[in-house]
Formats: sequence, structure tokens, C-alpha cells
Amino acid sequence: MTNTLDADYEVVASRRSAAAGASPRGDGGGDPRSGWSNRAGIVAAVTAFGVLVGVSAVKTAQDQPQATAERAQLIEQIEAGQGRLDDLHADLSALQADIGRRQQELADEASAASRRTDDLQHLGMSAGTVAVTGPGMVITLDNARHAVPGAGGIILDSDVQALVNGLWVAGAEAIAIDGHRLTALTSIRFAGQAITVDYRSLTPPYVVEAIGNPDTLPSRLLETRGGQLWLGLRANYGITFETQTESRITVAGDAYDNLLWARPVGSR
Repeated sequence: MTNTLDADYEVVASRRSAAAGASPRGDGGGDPRSGWSNRAGIVAAVTAFGVLVGVSAVKTAQDQPQATAERAQLIEQIEAGQGRLDDLHADLSALQADIGRRQQELADEASAASRRTDDLQHLGMSAGTVAVTGPGMVITLDNARHAVPGAGGIILDSDVQALVNGLWVAGAEAIAIDGHRLTALTSIRFAGQAITVDYRSLTPPYVVEAIGNPDTLPSRLLETRGGQLWLGLRANYGITFETQTESRITVAGDAYDNLLWARPVGSR
């Protein structure tokens, strides 16, 4: 910056000035003032360029600390953002794992609820609180024609009880008398001159519906004490005892069964 002109430029300029001085005025030689003017212009241009370069260098040197600080701040921000991103990824993974656990728990609860529903359905069928449909047999019972009370031609509550017990032994899964479902709480007894089932009076003929295997239920019933009793009542007293198998029987549930829970006592 202290010596901006090359030495060769100075030599050329001196030779040009000497040649101009040796030529007589008017023979086509240049004006010495024109050479000095050209050299002054060159020197001014080179000086201005050097000043610009110097100013740029000084400005760059002055801005260097600020640029370094801004770069360090930018790197710090990038690192902080990367750390937050890593934390968000960790939170996302934890949330996904929690969602997976909750979905599995929900699926397990739904499966358990489905199993409980099936259990309740089967228990309701056994308890008599749920309507059931299936094949079985229909038994029609009636007093003997021209029966006289006390003469043996009247159906007693104990006769119906024996028949129902025989059906259970023969493999019946559900039983109804005149549409009234029999359960573990059902009572069959006399009330005055009428047979009552769960305090509902019935009138003959009585229709007993039993769901079970129609191929084995009738024959197995006749092998029980209840079946033998009714064969005797029909043969000796003329009481009606007619059986018929059906491919589809619907037995309603007992809506008045209030048993909440029970457990067996001893061996079964």
C-alpha cells in the first residue's frame, strides 16, 4: 500500500517523457503536460483502488468479531434446537408406547367383557332368566274324562313335580309349563283346587315344553321314576299323557327370578 506503482511502469514513463522532450514542437510529438496528466490519472486510480482495498480490509477486520459471535450464537441455536427435537422424539416414543399399552389394555378389557357376556348368557340359560330356543318335546297333560275329585283321575301337584324332575334327569335343558319357565326357585303346588306355578294358577290341559335331544329325551324320560309314574296314571286312571317331539321350541325367560347369586354346598 506504501508503493502502489510497479518499478517497470516508472521506467516506461521516464522514457516516454525523455522522448517527448527531444522532439521539436510541431513535429507530431506529444505534449509533456499530457503525459503528466496521464500519469496523475493512473496514480489517482491506483491510489483510489488501494484505498478501497484498505477500507475493505479494515472493515472486514472490524466485522470479524461480530461475525464470529453471530456464528457462535447460530451454532448454539442449532444445537439447542437439535436438543429440543431429540426431546420431542423421546416424548413421541413414550406417548406411542403409552398408546400401545392403553390399546392393549382396552383390547383385553373388551375381550374380558365379551367373555363375561358369554358367561352371563350361559348362566342366564341355566338359571332360566334368558329365553332359549331348540329342539325338544311337548307333553300334554289333562285330567281323566269325567274325573271325580278323590277318585284318582285328577292331576296332583306332586304328579307334575315328578314329571318335571324326570325331565331334568332325562337331560332336559329348559322346561316351561303353560309358558311359565321353571327355575331353581320355581314352586309347583296346589292352591285350593288349582295347580300353581310360581303362584300363578293353571287350568288343564297343562302343556309342558322341554328343550333337549329329541332322539333320546322321550325314551330316557320313560326310564325315570317320573316317567313310570305317568305311564301308570295313564293306564290306571285315564289321565292324558301325550308326548310329541318338535324340531324347534322357544321357552321364554323368567322375568320374576330375583336370585342374585348362589354357590353349591358340598359335593354335587
